Amino acid sequence: MKILIIGGSGFLGSRILHYFSLEKHEIMVITRGIHEIDKKGKFDYIQIDRKNRTKFKSLLMKYDFDWVIDVCAMEHQDTKEIIEIFKKRISNFLHISTAAVYDQAHLEDYSTFPIFESDKQGDLTDSHDYRREKRKCERLLMQAYEKNKFPVTIIRPTYIYGPNNYKYREKYFFDRILAKKPLLIPYPGNAYIDFVHVDDVALLCVKCLQNPKSIGEIYNASGGELTSGELLAKLTGDIIGNDPIIEYYNDEDLKKAQWPDNKRLYPFINKGILYISNQKAIHMLGWIPQFRLKDGINQCYKTYKENGFDEIDWKDEDRLFSIITNN
Repeated sequence: MKILIIGGSGFLGSRILHYFSLEKHEIMVITRGIHEIDKKGKFDYIQIDRKNRTKFKSLLMKYDFDWVIDVCAMEHQDTKEIIEIFKKRISNFLHISTAAVYDQAHLEDYSTFPIFESDKQGDLTDSHDYRREKRKCERLLMQAYEKNKFPVTIIRPTYIYGPNNYKYREKYFFDRILAKKPLLIPYPGNAYIDFVHVDDVALLCVKCLQNPKSIGEIYNASGGELTSGELLAKLTGDIIGNDPIIEYYNDEDLKKAQWPDNKRLYPFINKGILYISNQKAIHMLGWIPQFRLKDGINQCYKTYKENGFDEIDWKDEDRLFSIITNN
């Protein structure tokens, strides 16, 4: 097959590229060039910013592909353009969405868990740009499928983790436990986290494109295990060999500490349960997550140690910790 991967050098995109490269495909990768890519690999490589829309469209119209994978559509205009470029020209289009499209404002109102693909999405007027635009991308794609049979498949991953994750998730725990600094978790600490390993998402991409029955379908990508900040801290502490120090904070503590508005502290949702069903992908596609959370976190920690440790300025967190413990 002739495959195009848009965003093939990033954390997830590079793993998707890896798994498709194991098979006999002709692969082209498009990337902005922010992340390093092995240009000696068995694929063609083009560096271009999709926001340069005229040049991007002109380039892609020159090529023919069977499958297209879009890892990095971050606003609805990206997806609108993709539909225009590839209508009636491809056999399957795979869009990487997010579990954040579900109705975040009502997580605590769900009477049953987990959340299925058919459950309610959030508002298209959501003030959060990422969630709103991802919902719009999905809406455009499903409308194109229903009206014009645009051959789309959508994957909604939960929190993706794995070695060399450039999002500050696993490292939040590694950095603080190793430095014997407190892990600051939003009170009351009952927000649960649903992880999925980056390789499991990449393998689901392979399963989707290999199966024509996936066209017109949406699949959740979840590792199938539910954890919380406290439980993850304890798991990470066991792996490292240090007992974690856990402290809970609230919004008032952040105000007293004059916490910078543009600096995120805790890397996950701070309320409700985002527990996503992965059963549709398992039953329809035969996809089975390969990584247990404890094994995946252990793998991440080994890579973290190999890469060396970054210097961290702890002054804001030290000030917050002092306020918490003096209340």
